[in-house]
Amino acid sequence: MRLLAISDKIDPLLYSPAIRHVVGPVDLVLICGDLPGYYIEFVTSMLNAPCYRVEGNHAAGAEFQHEPAIGPAPRHARDIHRRVLMEQGLI
Repeated sequence: MRLLAISDKIDPLLYSPAIRHVVGPVDLVLICGDLPGYYIEFVTSMLNAPCYRVEGNHAAGAEFQHEPAIGPAPRHARDIHRRVLMEQGLI
């Protein structure tokens, strides 16, 4: 299984039309917090892979000044805070 884990900062290499060429095929995206919803939506829609997320410790901090808070929860990223789950046979 190929996993892409991202957190804290928007990476210009991932926030571009070339994302598929940069990371290659991905089976799962894990958002480890502190990223705005529009970025998460872009990454997950471009990679077409299941996406799971946890909120970061700065969920309403300075990195989100351009948004009223963090905005609505990303539609394609399942919140897994305090949960155990199984994906493709892995816990």
